[in-house]
Formats: sequence, C-alpha cells, structure tokens
Amino acid sequence: MDINAKQEILAEYMNDVSTVFERIVSNQAHKSDYKLLEEYYRLAGISQQYIDNLYSSCGFDNSLDFFQQRLKPSNKQTGNVRQAISKLKGTTEAILEAIQYKLVRLNNFS
Repeated sequence: MDINAKQEILAEYMNDVSTVFERIVSNQAHKSDYKLLEEYYRLAGISQQYIDNLYSSCGFDNSLDFFQQRLKPSNKQTGNVRQAISKLKGTTEAILEAIQYKLVRLNNFS
C-alpha cells in the first residue's frame, strides 16, 4: 500500500472516530454508535477489558447501559455520565493524537 493510501485511510479513520465521539457527547448518537466507538477503540489497540473497565468504573454495565441511561432524565440515571464522557474523551484524544503522529511520520517519508 502506498503512503498516500495510508494517509487517506488514517485521515478517514480520524474523522470517523471524531464524528461518532461528538454524536455521543452531544447525546445525538444511536445505539450502534456506542458499539462503533468500541470497535474503533479496538482497532486502535485498546483492549476490551479497558473499555469494559471504563464503563464499569463510572457505574455502567457496558456501553449499551450507558446509552440507555442517557435516554433517561438526569435524576433517574444510574452511573456517572460526566465521568464516562470524560474518560471517553481522554481515550479518544489519545487515539487521535497517536494517529496524527503516524500521519506526520508518513508525511515526512513522502
């Protein structure tokens, strides 16, 4: 695969991760977006155990529970939504930074 193709794939991945994450943060996501974000995390090398711990440490069983709780009024939610979003943000930013670094390296070799 040539460098330009790799750059396009990485840029598209970054855009997809950012778009799905923003939908989740703004509470405009579909149930499938939560699973898609998990899939993007796994593609980036994040373990399922890390993902599961992210949600459980915030009081959620999993991403589906997080999604379902966000549909409820805030006084009826179990778990800490803000904390989960903060952890998702940190994980997403770390992935995007790592990909950006790869893009810079590819640009230096092209």
